[in-house]
Amino acid sequence: MGKRQVMTDSFRPVVHALVVAALLLATATVMLVTVNAARAANALAIGVCDAFGKGYDFVDVEDARNNVALAGW
Repeated sequence: MGKRQVMTDSFRPVVHALVVAALLLATATVMLVTVNAARAANALAIGVCDAFGKGYDFVDVEDARNNVALAGW
């Protein structure tokens, strides 16, 4: 029975290290997924509007270039 106690004592730090590593990996994964989901939601919320709430929805690139030229940018 004494030999069994030695095995338990020697594997306990290994098990604790594995549990800590698994928890750190799970936390990092949740944070990564949450940040990426927040970025995607922000992109969907803004849509064609810029930060000032003005919508720019041009049919083609030439219309957008003409508008920029008229605005003096």
